Amino acid sequence: MILDTQIHLWEENRPDRPWVPEVRPGLPEPFRAEDALVLMNSAAVDRALIVPPSLLGENNEYALECAAAWPDRFAVVGLVDPIRPDIAEVMNGWLEQPGMVGVRLRLIDAEQRRWGSLAALEPFLAACAARGIVVSLFAPRAVAVAEQIIERHPGVRFALDHLGMPFIDDGPDFPERDRMLRLARFPNVWVKLTSIASRSRTGYPFVETHELIRAVYDAFGPARMLWGTDHTQQLARQRATYREQLDLFRRELDFLTTDDRRLILGENAAALYGWPAGVGSTSLWGVR
Repeated sequence: MILDTQIHLWEENRPDRPWVPEVRPGLPEPFRAEDALVLMNSAAVDRALIVPPSLLGENNEYALECAAAWPDRFAVVGLVDPIRPDIAEVMNGWLEQPGMVGVRLRLIDAEQRRWGSLAALEPFLAACAARGIVVSLFAPRAVAVAEQIIERHPGVRFALDHLGMPFIDDGPDFPERDRMLRLARFPNVWVKLTSIASRSRTGYPFVETHELIRAVYDAFGPARMLWGTDHTQQLARQRATYREQLDLFRRELDFLTTDDRRLILGENAAALYGWPAGVGSTSLWGVR
């Protein structure tokens, strides 16, 4: 089971589903499910979690349509306004949306200012705990804030996007690295190894990322690591192919065992998000 834990998909700007005016798309053109499937098939990746981009606001319709059209290939980690007045009711029915398996919370400065305080998130996080909803934390330069949230909510399972790294062009060595590694003390935290190759300026096998991945492995262990690509970030920078991002974990990193690779590349995510491994794997391990 090979599962990419983050891809952004979006369609054209349309009157009934307008883009957020102040947000620029990651690529000049839409990136649709059909585009992602070509890449996934070429690398023998079974499944992917669609994370709707900020460009779409809190509109998850296109992502859910993709999951409905290809239910064995896509599921959704959706976006929501966590301080909307009816948030408890919304989250109570969140996982009843076909294809929805999680939710993403963006800890960017603009959102934090809009909330006013972390206390405003309490109804949202309480509902996620009650319903068993996995919360992805997008925390560029905000690992300290993520830590506060995690510490207060031991009943919520959290997935830390991009290892909590800052914006991509900042590179793999970042000030909050040690704080991120200390999050391993919380048993309800997983880390997403997404956007790793984008940090490299040297190309495959992305040697300047290996030491960081090893540090994460030593801190969290292979059972709480989740592979993913965030591939449109790669397309915007031309630093890695889709398959190279997979091969970093499939073929490089000699400290990983075969069992480690299976966990990191899909089995952990399938278990965490409740997307069981009933669909047979591709012949990934025979791919050359």
